Amino acid sequence: MVFEYIKRGWEVYKENLVSFIAAELILLLFVGLFGGVALWFIFSSLGISPLTELTDPTILIERIGSIFPLLLRLSFVFFLFLTGGLIDAFLKTGMYGMADEAFRGNTELNTLFIIAREKGLRGLSSSIILGMIFFVMMVILVGGLGTIFSLIGSLIGLILSFLIMIFFSLTFPALVVDDLSATEAIKQSFKTVKENYLQTFCLVFLYILLMLTFLIPFIGIFFCCFVIIPMMRISLVLFYKRNRYL
Repeated sequence: MVFEYIKRGWEVYKENLVSFIAAELILLLFVGLFGGVALWFIFSSLGISPLTELTDPTILIERIGSIFPLLLRLSFVFFLFLTGGLIDAFLKTGMYGMADEAFRGNTELNTLFIIAREKGLRGLSSSIILGMIFFVMMVILVGGLGTIFSLIGSLIGLILSFLIMIFFSLTFPALVVDDLSATEAIKQSFKTVKENYLQTFCLVFLYILLMLTFLIPFIGIFFCCFVIIPMMRISLVLFYKRNRYL
């Protein structure tokens, strides 16, 4: 049953390949721009040339010794990463809109911007809420269990956090398909997954395995970004449309 969603995700993706690749490229350009500048800022602040000195352990050790002054400048780095993440959440709403539209016929790149304009702020709000939930879980589960049981406790905390976050994996499909608010979409995702937890877990887990399989080779990263991730969004939208809590 779960493989049906992956198969359907591939079929719909294949029919709209150019549109999804173009949309994902725009998404990555925005996120990569802010993330890249942030990383460059970190390395430059340490006196490291990212192009020539990252492979020299002597230089790295020497520069890392001067890391404390860098703490005064981390606010700017945090701002860059945060901005990139917010843009990702905003445009990702449009990506799910494209996935939804693809089931009614071919989708176009323009849908990315139309849906993002209409529902992007709600997608942004839901990402912030889910980010806060994840942060609290990491502190309580990973931090708490790690303090009590050391490394094995942290590992158990990470696994528990992942299992809990599965409940919110249909938030964006709910937001786009049923035109819900951020909080309503989160609640709807939780209710839908609760009724179909095993299937949802298997679907998400299989896509994670696919990503890990292709992530090691350099070209595999592009395959993950432009094929597997769009397929996953399509599959999640279809799964939600068929199983949503009514």
